[in-house]
Amino acid sequence: MLEVRKHRHELSYGEVRELIQLHTKNQNRMTRLLEEYKGNNAEISNMERKAEGKADNRISHAFPYLISSTFCGLMNKKPNIQCELQEVVDDVLKYNDADKQNTSILTDMSVWGSSVEQYYLDKKGNIRFKRIDARDVIIVKDITIDADTFLVIKHWKVDGLGEEKMEFVELYYEDKVVRYFENKDGEVSNVTEESLFFGDIPFTVYKNNELMLGDFERILPIVGAYNKYQSETLNGIQDITNSLMIISGATLSDEQLKQVKSMRVLADENSIDAKMVYNEVQFNEAYLSQLRKDIFALSGCVDLTGESVGNLSGSALKQRLVNMLYIASVKANYLKEGYLRRIELILNIHALTNNINVDEIIKNTEITINYNTLEDSTEMLNLVQGLDGIVSKETQLSLLGEIIVSVQDEIDKLAKEKEENMANFSFMTNQDGHLMQNEEPLDDNDGDKDEEEQTEEL
Repeated sequence: MLEVRKHRHELSYGEVRELIQLHTKNQNRMTRLLEEYKGNNAEISNMERKAEGKADNRISHAFPYLISSTFCGLMNKKPNIQCELQEVVDDVLKYNDADKQNTSILTDMSVWGSSVEQYYLDKKGNIRFKRIDARDVIIVKDITIDADTFLVIKHWKVDGLGEEKMEFVELYYEDKVVRYFENKDGEVSNVTEESLFFGDIPFTVYKNNELMLGDFERILPIVGAYNKYQSETLNGIQDITNSLMIISGATLSDEQLKQVKSMRVLADENSIDAKMVYNEVQFNEAYLSQLRKDIFALSGCVDLTGESVGNLSGSALKQRLVNMLYIASVKANYLKEGYLRRIELILNIHALTNNINVDEIIKNTEITINYNTLEDSTEMLNLVQGLDGIVSKETQLSLLGEIIVSVQDEIDKLAKEKEENMANFSFMTNQDGHLMQNEEPLDDNDGDKDEEEQTEEL
């Protein structure tokens, strides 16, 4: 994805063409990050080829995939959304399988540093949204301090017959989309326009951070060094296995050569000298271990594959996750912003047939990003119980954020239960004025009987 700033105006196709050419460099960067995520390390691929007969292993470790999947696993928990039109929003999210879309968005954010979601109406008029390839998108913002997006350019190529490629370009403004088709000769045709009804440009951009960098992008040189060291070490070991034997003092027959190759023993009465020629391989395990530590430390990701992790308590593991949680909090802020815009675009369509104030609803909408952390809930429950009578009930419940969705709802439920319990009991006062609990109050007949007995006694 490319992000540029221009004066707000409708761009000519020549201006669009210039931006597409400028976008090529960023597309190459994103394609390389995707290849690293797949396990195709550029450092290994670009290594100089060995001479014929020499070992040429190229080992590529999947550190980028491990880092991205760990961050995505941490944050891929269903968010809590509280909205005035909750039922309307939930229906659209369920219809579009939002949980699956969120997983794809988190993966793109981690790999590319950004993700793009497009909105449209299907043939039945239903609101649809879908994650699209961020490599096909150019975001054009104005030059104001708010840097509002006034145009989104989407361009992609489709293979035609033979080697011919057709290129499609779509320009999305707030109220319309303009479509171009360009053939292999650069001729533009089939220019069409179509109205849009979302009240805004139907795209949402999810940023991984302010610079839109991927989670493993900064540590690729270290990953390359790790892969290269492992590959060269294996090459050296394999070259030893295929080392050359020098025999002096005799000419061996074919039968003797077969004996050497099969039995690896040479016995002869003549004065024969035989020795192996190979390069000595020195394996520095400490250096390799340090490279691995640097990869996880500088990416902010915890190495959950280590042997010591399984012996850690929930609290100790959470301390290990501190740096990772800091990075995740930045991602969460941008994720909340994207989810809020998703709801706004959904409500903009709903407002076409319903009298609602979208801006007011969005202001009062709350979104909470939850994490899949490995915590010991027993420790937290004991802590909350120990605070009983020291802090307010609201503060106690707020500490159980992973268990309780809404503190206020829980307080209201507790108050309601208390009222119901109170209604099951009746109270009366004794002769000293103290309250007495009477679970089975006397009926009127019993009361009348007591008065008659007292009258007779008098």
